[in-house]
Amino acid sequence: MKNVFFNREVLNAESEIVKQSGIPSCILMENAGLRASLIISDYFRKNSLEDIFILCGKGNNAGDGFVIARHLAINGFKVNLIMLYQSTHLKGDAALNYNLINSLNLDINKFDYFSENDSLPSVENSLIVDAIFGIGFRGSPDNHVKKIISHINSIKSKFVCAIDIPSCLDRYNTDNPVLKCDVTISMGVYKFDTLFEKGKIYSGEIKVAEIGTGSEVFSQFNREKIFRSEFIDISKNIKVRDKLSNKYDTGKLLIIAGSAGYTGAARLCTLSAMRMGSGAVIVAFPDEVNEIMCSILTEPVKLSVDISSQKDVDSVMEKIKWADAVLIGSGCGISDYTKKLLDLVLANAEVPVVVDGDALRYINMNNLRSSPAKLILTPHIGEFARILNCTSDAVKKNFYSLSKGFAGMNNVIVTLKCSTTIITNGDSFVINSTGSENLSTFGSGDVLAGIITSLVSRGENPFTSAVAGTYLHGYCSDLLVDKFGSSSMVASDLLEVIPEVKKKFNL
Repeated sequence: MKNVFFNREVLNAESEIVKQSGIPSCILMENAGLRASLIISDYFRKNSLEDIFILCGKGNNAGDGFVIARHLAINGFKVNLIMLYQSTHLKGDAALNYNLINSLNLDINKFDYFSENDSLPSVENSLIVDAIFGIGFRGSPDNHVKKIISHINSIKSKFVCAIDIPSCLDRYNTDNPVLKCDVTISMGVYKFDTLFEKGKIYSGEIKVAEIGTGSEVFSQFNREKIFRSEFIDISKNIKVRDKLSNKYDTGKLLIIAGSAGYTGAARLCTLSAMRMGSGAVIVAFPDEVNEIMCSILTEPVKLSVDISSQKDVDSVMEKIKWADAVLIGSGCGISDYTKKLLDLVLANAEVPVVVDGDALRYINMNNLRSSPAKLILTPHIGEFARILNCTSDAVKKNFYSLSKGFAGMNNVIVTLKCSTTIITNGDSFVINSTGSENLSTFGSGDVLAGIITSLVSRGENPFTSAVAGTYLHGYCSDLLVDKFGSSSMVASDLLEVIPEVKKKFNL
């Protein structure tokens, strides 16, 4: 997994790296700028652009811009610098690299844009490098900076590349204008704000540039333990099915799902679990939907339940003790049936339990903390807000601290489903790197619940299962974007590509 840092952590880590390694900060800036210049030159050629304009502020982000300008000019590119502040504002490494450009007499055009009254050169059909503000920026930009950001955003024919982070991006201040970028070159590590909400939209594709320290150096400073999942994490950490295994070795799974009007949810989570390789699956549902469940699910064993019958309750109890993992909630409905079965599962299951959908409505501090099971909760934003008794807006604004704090306090795993799904056990916090907007459809969460439960039923670590299941689920959706576009997929389409994805990961 790749390290992800909050802005303040990056600044502290870089300072510590300079102290501990003895590498001067100007060398780190040189390495970062050189790597960025190579990436930029590649995009310039691929997009058949005419000019390169580098927008420079007055801090270290501008210093990166000066290094980039120098290397591009040395390699024959036509480079234009747009200075947004007078050079007297520059300090330290930024001033050093600005002076180096001047002393080398490189063929670089300079334009001053110190106020709204200054004129701007035409930047259409150009590659524009955003080196205005970096991760140290706070507050609101000056009016002339707002104007140039708005102007560039209005131009259609352009390619914008941000250095480290799009200028003025701040998840706590959403009123700032932000430059909409095609690519963000993140120095050393991923930056948290670029991976969520507004940052995800404005950052474009994210490329991490090595700054000459090795990526592992940053790991020792990742005190928040925030990571971004990768392909290799899945292929390396999920066991391949044993050739000599039987159906019971590959996961005995009890799924409690479905109700009148929501039988499709039961079908989706059950078939996704079976497609993932669970060999012995029992699906339990209210007796009122027995006929339709028997018609839409042929492979799994079916258990029709009358919650008022002690015999049926005892039968569910027997299956809880039999199972290697339990999934409860997908399409169960808001009812006494769901509440009673959830309480039964939480009180008696000693295996991992995935709590999804309607069962989340009946989660409380008492049944969470008293359960002997290892719980994986899979709420979306609204469901998590209900559990916490707060608003959805509060969760969106503080999802990191709320999810990590809740998971740690209650010793559970939270898979919080949103535009960028996260997984946390209260210690580590993993940001999923797959998936697209086509997952915003009824049933996609049911497929996810089935995938995760299948993995954990095979004896995989519960946290690893949640991380891997979320990654694979998103990977399925990414494949379907190529086939159906971003808005025509339905949840059952995910089932069809699970075998293809498993083959790609050698699972």
